[in-house]
Amino acid sequence: MNKHVKIIKENVTLLVKVMVNLYKAFLFILCLNFWFSALFYLIFGWIGFGVALSFGFLMSLGAWFFGDLMLIKLSRAVPVGVRGPDISETVKRLSLLAEIEQPRLYLSPEMAPNLYAVGRGPRSSSSLVITKGLLSALNDLELEAVVSYGVVSIKKRVVLPGTLVGASLLFILGGVWIFELALKRILQAFRLQSKIETWPLFGEVLSVVLMIPLVSLVFPRFFIKEKSVLEIDREASELIGDPTVLAHALRKIKVGCNRVSSGSSIAVSHLQIYSKPRLLFDIVGKSVQAPIQTRIANLKKTP
Repeated sequence: MNKHVKIIKENVTLLVKVMVNLYKAFLFILCLNFWFSALFYLIFGWIGFGVALSFGFLMSLGAWFFGDLMLIKLSRAVPVGVRGPDISETVKRLSLLAEIEQPRLYLSPEMAPNLYAVGRGPRSSSSLVITKGLLSALNDLELEAVVSYGVVSIKKRVVLPGTLVGASLLFILGGVWIFELALKRILQAFRLQSKIETWPLFGEVLSVVLMIPLVSLVFPRFFIKEKSVLEIDREASELIGDPTVLAHALRKIKVGCNRVSSGSSIAVSHLQIYSKPRLLFDIVGKSVQAPIQTRIANLKKTP
């Protein structure tokens, strides 16, 4: 009887997590489309509203279906086994222990040690991206602990909102670049080249105008919360059977990231196992990661 009750509770918990995940994804897309539509309506009227709504719809579809691939390409990552060491067996074993579909594994040439997971969830195609620096900074046991963090983050269904946020950031920055380029072409067509010289920071200014309200009001609602990060750390350490290994790995990753200049984009920083502070998030006072010392202290308390 107790066994059946436990199975029912697990299934109900899983269903609730799925529904919450889908709700977050829908709410994020709704907030993003509302922000762009309202902003372009105030600037350009109903024509701007229609253009923004169309762009928002296409951006939402792109982020949902291709967001993970976009973030992987952004990291210049390639499938592990093509141009890197094959640790697929470790991922396969940990995926079986976590009872999720085995995620695809990618290797990024980034020298700062890090890892992040992207995708839509444990039953769909998710991916793990590890950096070249991670392979050189950690031993086999520590690497296994970090991979277990990625596997558990997929199992806990926190990757979908983070993937949508990252892909949307790319769309926004790309849209700003296209808009700036189009404006310069129009000025050139009307022989107003001198005006171009007065707009060298136009794209940066427009990015700040678009990004700060989103970063301060919308995006943090979809970051992985500190409580969730601590839970992922705990479950990852339980998966490998030794919390001290993950604690040592986190310490090494922080030291390595502080030593090496990271080339990772703001679009993936909120997904990484460790992320250095970002200026844009510091301005609005939003943290994108639980402090490493808090995580290590929490792991030390794990039996």
